[in-house]
Amino acid sequence: MELAILKQYYKEVVETQEKIKQATSRLEGIYTKMFEHEKPEVHTIEELKQKIMLEIKTQLFQKFEVEL
Repeated sequence: MELAILKQYYKEVVETQEKIKQATSRLEGIYTKMFEHEKPEVHTIEELKQKIMLEIKTQLFQKFEVEL
């Protein structure tokens, strides 16, 4: 019984790690496309997400500013 629980837990951990790798890869792809010319330095995934969100907000603000 305990072995089955441990196997299931291990399977879930491996699946979660794979999802994290895929999400990280997607974030890096977005980052590369958004900052083709000048890439800000980032050291963590959290910094990467923050830089991307800031750029999205900046671009949205500029778009709405132009439309007004």
